[in-house]
Amino acid sequence: MYDLAAIKNLNIKKENYPARKKDLPQSIWDKSEVPNHSDSKSFQIAKSYFTKHRKIPLESYSDLLRKGLIRINKYRDVLMLVYPSLTPETADLAMESKPYGVKRIQRIFLNPDGSKHQKGKRHLGSNEKDSAAFIIPPLNNKDVPNHAVVFEGLEDALSIRSEYPGSWFLVATDKAGLKHVQGFFKSGKIKECLIIADHDTDDKPEVTGQALAWQLGQTLEDMGIQVTVKMPPKPKEDANSALQSEGLGTWLKSLIDIPEEYQRTREEFKTEEWPEPDEFNAKLLDELNQKYAIAPVGNKTLILEESEEEIRFLTPSDFNLALENKFAFDNSGKYPKQIPAYKWWRSHPERREYNRVDFLPEIETPDGVFNMWKGFAVQPKGGLENIPLFHELLDEVICSGNERWAIYLWGWLANMVQCPEEKPGVAIVMRSDAQGVGKSRFVKYIGSLLGRHFRTVTHGRHIHGNFNTHLKDTLMLFGDEAVWGGDRSTESILKQLITEPNMIIEMKGKDVFEVRSYLRLMLATNSEWAAPVSLTDRRYFVLDVSTEKRNDFDFFRKLQHEQDNGGREALLQVLMDFDLSDFEVRNIPETPARLEQKFLSMEPIEKWWTAVLSDENFLIGGRILESDEFNRKAKSDLLESFNEYTKEHKPTHRNWEARRFCCQFKKLVSFTLDKRTGSGQREFEFPPLNECKLFFAEKYSLDTEIFEIS
Repeated sequence: MYDLAAIKNLNIKKENYPARKKDLPQSIWDKSEVPNHSDSKSFQIAKSYFTKHRKIPLESYSDLLRKGLIRINKYRDVLMLVYPSLTPETADLAMESKPYGVKRIQRIFLNPDGSKHQKGKRHLGSNEKDSAAFIIPPLNNKDVPNHAVVFEGLEDALSIRSEYPGSWFLVATDKAGLKHVQGFFKSGKIKECLIIADHDTDDKPEVTGQALAWQLGQTLEDMGIQVTVKMPPKPKEDANSALQSEGLGTWLKSLIDIPEEYQRTREEFKTEEWPEPDEFNAKLLDELNQKYAIAPVGNKTLILEESEEEIRFLTPSDFNLALENKFAFDNSGKYPKQIPAYKWWRSHPERREYNRVDFLPEIETPDGVFNMWKGFAVQPKGGLENIPLFHELLDEVICSGNERWAIYLWGWLANMVQCPEEKPGVAIVMRSDAQGVGKSRFVKYIGSLLGRHFRTVTHGRHIHGNFNTHLKDTLMLFGDEAVWGGDRSTESILKQLITEPNMIIEMKGKDVFEVRSYLRLMLATNSEWAAPVSLTDRRYFVLDVSTEKRNDFDFFRKLQHEQDNGGREALLQVLMDFDLSDFEVRNIPETPARLEQKFLSMEPIEKWWTAVLSDENFLIGGRILESDEFNRKAKSDLLESFNEYTKEHKPTHRNWEARRFCCQFKKLVSFTLDKRTGSGQREFEFPPLNECKLFFAEKYSLDTEIFEIS
């Protein structure tokens, strides 16, 4: 931008513009504060980090602060310690407090209390040899020092500085920087060197800190330097950790020589350890294609990550980060060179990719479609004799010993296993006002057949919230006290989950996309109102669970043993063999619990009319209704009866006006006639009570047994 302004002959001061990227290290360094007074705020910040949080004595670093070799900066309210990487030339200038160019810096981000910020450490600037190491001068500078200690990490170097007061410290900011340290030995002033390597556990020994440290030692020996190379015997045991645990002396004595397996040159590593590039790339391609694929999600193209447990969708940046430590070979030049694996795979013509993502259980997958269905978690084997406890749990506990209900539940489960590609349109609801009766254990036994296609949620937001990516490949969802509770706003969402053939999947920060839905829903609750079962609803099979096995820990322990020792396989076989020829999943048996749910879900006028039909002594206008003769009742008496009944059961009820009531009442009976008495009073004439009962029961699919028909 500054250059453009110059071309246009605009008189703009350069300092009003941000530094170019390559100039940022120098700019940050120049703006950083020198903590040259022990009572200054910046000095205290550095002291808090080094001494309070890293246990480094003040005398080991205070001279570096006063000389401005370590400075303090603040960026967007985040504090940071700043120190430069230096060349031999700039190091001399820095020691003399003369101006010098800074092309690379390292920043340690801090919290206000001086502890390390979550950002940790960050490099900024050139990675070339013009940025080599941070220089720490000797504590005892009386004699001309001829000894140096090479370390990775500033804190580790400062931790042992007092142990080597007459030595220079050369701090490589990372293991890759070790190869640039040799430039400091070319003057011939340093005759001896101790290199303390990190104990790394990288998969490739050629890139470990101990291997690179040994190679540096060989280079320095060739220059006539007397070199000792050491490392901790165990990983993650660095000097600062030893200092904080007050075991620094023991740590120094425990250092070992570099093991022989790391004592090889780069050329030797390449010869013996590095694979043939084409073979390596072929193997890598197969490995990445097994786990990743390119796929469109909404209007974006993402990377699909597949594992045994789940399927995730990664943004390109997330994918790059996941593969940051992997490389491929670029064979386009004279010699193979390493390149980032994520870049290589994303541009590879044989990368795995799809045109669409869908969930298609037991359906032949179309070309170009990634099918999230991975089959059942077990293979069928055994029979009913192998699952006696599950059989007992289903029949006697979940279905309370009712044979008709048990047969339906077996059929519902068998339909899921035999016809996973068919949406049943019916949810199972298990209700109990007691804990520990076996609802969850029952469902989890079934869920163990489905692997990653079974999920349990315990909060309603996981079902009717904005983000539902966990449902994308779910065949059975168990809502444990997670769904209803009388919340009318969720009723339509539950309906869609149970009946709709497609589902919109929304992921946080990513586009929505649509998949086919074959989801089965099972709900368990201790609430009275367990599900929104309307009078005409055919979506819920509601069961009151028996308390027979409540807190029967021995039974449930044996049940778990049965499940883990052939029970899952046997249950799958039983469900596979279940005869579904006469089974209709939408023909839901009526249960007392379901009837209660219907009543709880009724509109106020429906509840009132049910009470009228159920109570032969129900009075309207001071008289009961006729069972076998047509009824004539004043509209005002009917309206008053309705408002009084509803007010009694819901004190907040606001009285209905006549027109609204009459319109709704006409829907509850087979027909009505408007009549007018001699006095001008308006009446309804409607069928006998028995006929009203039959009409109401048939219209709302109710069992006529709930009404006594004389």
